[in-house]
Amino acid sequence: MPKSVKYLTVLVLIVVLGISSMYLYQMITGQPIHEVIPIITPEEKAAGVPFYGPVDISAEWHWDYDKSFLTNHPAGTLTPTSVTMYHIGADGNPGQVSKTFSNPSSGSVNASSTAVWKGDKGKLWLVVDWGTTTSYYADQALTENQEYFMSGKYEGIDVDQDGTKEACFLLDFSDLPAPAGGQTATPVSFNLFGYKYDSTTDITNLANLTSVSTSAYTDYSINNYILFDGKGYGLKGIRLYITMPDAANNTLVDTGQVKLTSVETPFGTFEGSDITWDLANSRWTIDIGVDDTNNEVSGIPVIRGPSDGTYFFKIDLNLKIKMSSSGTWAGTIYLYYLTPASVQGSRTQVVKATTYSS
Repeated sequence: MPKSVKYLTVLVLIVVLGISSMYLYQMITGQPIHEVIPIITPEEKAAGVPFYGPVDISAEWHWDYDKSFLTNHPAGTLTPTSVTMYHIGADGNPGQVSKTFSNPSSGSVNASSTAVWKGDKGKLWLVVDWGTTTSYYADQALTENQEYFMSGKYEGIDVDQDGTKEACFLLDFSDLPAPAGGQTATPVSFNLFGYKYDSTTDITNLANLTSVSTSAYTDYSINNYILFDGKGYGLKGIRLYITMPDAANNTLVDTGQVKLTSVETPFGTFEGSDITWDLANSRWTIDIGVDDTNNEVSGIPVIRGPSDGTYFFKIDLNLKIKMSSSGTWAGTIYLYYLTPASVQGSRTQVVKATTYSS
C-alpha cells in the first residue's frame, strides 16, 4: 500500500474515533459536543465574565424548624419525586437538563458532577418536583435567605409539562472561581429547607357570641384558630370564605344586620374591598391574594415557628351587628389550602351570634 494511502487511512481512523468518542460523551452527559470541557479562563474571570465550567455539587435537605437533617426527623423524610438542575433556556426558563440527582429522597446530593455552560451566564435552575408526596413543602423564603447561591428568583414553572408547576430556584454561580490546581471541577455546596405539612387539625372556635345587640350597631369579634401538629409544620392557603347555611342567614347579611368589617389571619388583615358579599353563592369572599389555586407553589405559606404559641394561626372575624329582632346568625368558615402534591383540602368551623344570653 502506498505511504500516502496509509497516512490517509490512519487520519480517517483518528477522525472517526474522535467523532465517535464525542458523540458517546454527548449521549452519556447530555452536553453538546462543542461544550465538552468548557472552563472559564483567568483572563475572562478578571474581565468579569460570569463563571462557566465543571462543578461538583453537594446539597442537603434540612427541616426549617431546627435545621436538622430531614432524614433524621421522626415524622418522616423529604421525598420529592425528582431534583434536577437545568441549563438556561432561550426564554430564560429551564432548558436542557444539566443533572438529575438520582436519589433525592436520601436527603443529600454528594459531589454530583455537572457543568455551567457559557451560555448560562453563570446561572442554573434547580427544580424540585414533589410528585404525589404529602410530607413536606419546600421553604422558599428560608432557602433563599440562608443560601449564598440563591439568586432571589423563585418561580412555579411546569417544567415537565405534566399540568403541575414545579418549585424552581434560580442559582447564581457567577462568582465561582475556576477549578484550582488538582481539581477537575469547582466544588459547590448549599442547603435546601423544608417544613412539614400539617395534615390533621381543623379550625377551632374559642367562643361564639351571645346577647348581641338589637338596638344599635355594636362591634364584636369571633376568635378561631388552627392548632398545628407541632412547630415546624405548616400549610399553604389559597381561599377563605364564610358561607351562610340558608336563606334566613343570607337575609341577615344582605340587609346589613350582620356586617363583616375585617378578618385577621396569618395571611394578613383583610378589610374593605378585600371582603365581598356574594349573595348568589351565599358567602363572604375574603381575597387573600392568590390567583392560581391549582399549584401549591402559588399558595401562601403559614409555618409555625419555634416561638409561635398555640393560637398563632388565628382566624378572627370582626363584625358589626344590630339584629332587628331576636334570633341567631350562623356561618361557616372555609379555609382552602393545597398539599405539597397540589391536592386541594379545606378546614371548616361553624360560628354563631345570637341575641339570647346563652
